[in-house]
Amino acid sequence: KRFLQVQTDALVGLRIIKENQEFIKREKGSLWNPLGLVFCEPSGRPINPSTQLSRYKRFLKKHAIRYITIHDNRHTFAELLVGDEAQLQQVQQALGHHDIQVTKNVYARDIPVLGQQATAHIARLLFPQSDVAPMAKLPKVIKTSSGRKNPGGRSRAS
Repeated sequence: KRFLQVQTDALVGLRIIKENQEFIKREKGSLWNPLGLVFCEPSGRPINPSTQLSRYKRFLKKHAIRYITIHDNRHTFAELLVGDEAQLQQVQQALGHHDIQVTKNVYARDIPVLGQQATAHIARLLFPQSDVAPMAKLPKVIKTSSGRKNPGGRSRAS
């Protein structure tokens, strides 16, 4: 089993879903499929993946959000945390990776802000009296493998 950390608001929502399921179970009786799923069809059966995908796409369209795959949301979640200086162990736990090396290999290898954070940190340690530029003001220009400048982009040379 895996320990899942859940924010209070999400926990409230999950409790409401559980209460609704209990009501539906009582109504359906023996027709309810007792798989113990949190998100399921009204019969208790698993949600068809294509149904879930169309619901997800409708949600994005309704809220004018650009489509990315559901799995890419996981990557976005992790990269935002890593880029915002979250500890890798925290990211590992949030993602449920058994080994921190997986988190390091997938999420910490090519995020340019990590190098910027590290050099700003060492500058503050070596020169505490100096005014080190805050991270928000550092230029985001990265040289690509061809040597061209890529403003605001990420280098994929590795």
